[in-house]
Amino acid sequence: GELVLAEPFDGSSPLLNDAEAKGKLVLMSRGGCSFVDKVRRAQAAGAAAAIVVQTGTTWPFSMSDSKGQGLDITLPSLMLSPDDGGKLCELLKQAQVTSAGGTEQPAATR
Repeated sequence: GELVLAEPFDGSSPLLNDAEAKGKLVLMSRGGCSFVDKVRRAQAAGAAAAIVVQTGTTWPFSMSDSKGQGLDITLPSLMLSPDDGGKLCELLKQAQVTSAGGTEQPAATR
């Protein structure tokens, strides 16, 4: 599937790029809000899955729902290590695609 960066990247508010996120893997950073809220926002945008990048040094780190607030969430979600997540973010930001009109645009905007 296609990958898109969440806007805002930490998923702390409804995704500004929800139309772009629909049916895609949404890459988000840890922090800013609970995992439940973050994944719920990706689900509301119609994402295919949420990928959360660990921003701290603790690894492995478990995404949890200790308060049982995510019972309505059906979206697959996973967490990447800081190193792997950072590399993936960098690749996504640097990737370029050529549109049918011949203009270059970041892959995250396709």
